Amino acid sequence: MTYWDKIEEAENEARRFLDRVAALRKRYADDEPMQAYFNIVGFRERAAVQRASMDLSRALVNLRRAY
Repeated sequence: MTYWDKIEEAENEARRFLDRVAALRKRYADDEPMQAYFNIVGFRERAAVQRASMDLSRALVNLRRAY
């Protein structure tokens, strides 16, 4: 994998993370019960944000590694 491939992978993961955050914010704004139970109950969008965050972290680690 070339350095440019690693940059592209990190960029794609960052975009995916931001898309998941936007979906979570939209659901939070539109769903009143979610606002009440956000810190207590797991929600699909919240889990998607956490997963995208882990994938982004992994892509950034690969980017920082030596060739």
